[in-house]
Amino acid sequence: KNSAVTATPIPVGAYIVTTKDPLLSCDSNSKIKSILPSGSCMEVDATRIEFEENEEMMKCAFCGREAMYHTVAVRALIVSGGYVTLFVVSVGVSGTHGSLCACGRMVQQTYAEPVPLGTYRITHPTLLTLGSGHKTPVIMQLEENMFVSVVETRVEDGCVRGRVDIDVSDAYGTDGVDDTSRRKESVSGWVSLFEPPSFSWAELISNVATK
Repeated sequence: KNSAVTATPIPVGAYIVTTKDPLLSCDSNSKIKSILPSGSCMEVDATRIEFEENEEMMKCAFCGREAMYHTVAVRALIVSGGYVTLFVVSVGVSGTHGSLCACGRMVQQTYAEPVPLGTYRITHPTLLTLGSGHKTPVIMQLEENMFVSVVETRVEDGCVRGRVDIDVSDAYGTDGVDDTSRRKESVSGWVSLFEPPSFSWAELISNVATK
């Protein structure tokens, strides 16, 4: 029986640091440029794969077994400057040709995860703007319980911003009478999603765009 192998691209855009320890951003000479606390956000501009020369002790997140692995690291160039490690994955166990844990799972250590694309519900009134910056022209105000489709993310002044598409229904006229002959239109712009560590303007409803 043949098993299909699939791969998905590593997204750019806004990421959240998910490790308990701070994530270090370093330049090409391994000099520290910045320290990113757990839960903070950053914008990834590009990614690259690096094969590690030395073996690394890694722990399986599923069964807890530890072993020495040959690894591949995915590193990212961030907009604020420097490179960070997004995740490290096993490619081979010392003394064997396999890359899986004894439990059959791939071993991976993740340090930051992308902000999901997909459908969000507005939880606090906010503004839809023309550009990703907060001070760009305002298109309209988004009210609580409106739904938006986030297709791209960025980080502006510590705030995660999303480029969204909104289906604007003109099904009801100004007289309140249902008029199905009116067509639906789409509006696009940028909206604030959340600002770590605690405040948010929207919540994820359906993560479909990154699958």
